[in-house]
Amino acid sequence: MDLKKEVLAIIAVVFVLLGVLFAINIYSFMFGMLDHANSIPDVTKNIINETGLFINNTGSTVSAVSLPGFIGGITAIQVWNVSSPGTPVLLTSGNYTLNQTTGLLKNASAVVYSSVNVSYSFTSKSDVKLSSEAVTNDSLNAVKTYSAGASNQMNVVSIVIILLLLISVFVIFMKLWQNRNGNSGSSSSANFG
Repeated sequence: MDLKKEVLAIIAVVFVLLGVLFAINIYSFMFGMLDHANSIPDVTKNIINETGLFINNTGSTVSAVSLPGFIGGITAIQVWNVSSPGTPVLLTSGNYTLNQTTGLLKNASAVVYSSVNVSYSFTSKSDVKLSSEAVTNDSLNAVKTYSAGASNQMNVVSIVIILLLLISVFVIFMKLWQNRNGNSGSSSSANFG
């Protein structure tokens, strides 16, 4: 085989290996960062006059805790006693407790309120964040799982490619050296023969 063709083939192999190494690093960077790309902020939502709740020793739970994306931070805005139809009474905060995490509404005094309307705010993931997480979870979950455990594999592949690149460069220099010495060596061997 012609020396130029051999050198060009080795150079092509070097560039292919460099391309693979570059692609591996891009892949590792992109998919390794998926867990850290969670920059969409949470939002505060309000529920106004939720009905069907009561205040007693066992309590009742506000509906926000079962909503998709619920995080917590429930804060009562207003609690109305509507036990007597037509005459709602605003309850002060000393009459009830509202757990910020579980949403459990209980009485803080001995008084029982059989029907209350509650207005409150809570922290939730935004609709955009929920959609983004659904897409990520559905379509890229396997890639994220693989990427999390593949860092050692990627390092090994990268080292092997770098070693192959070094060997290829060494082979190119050997071919060039042999060609340089081969041309001068063949003329000198003819002198001895």
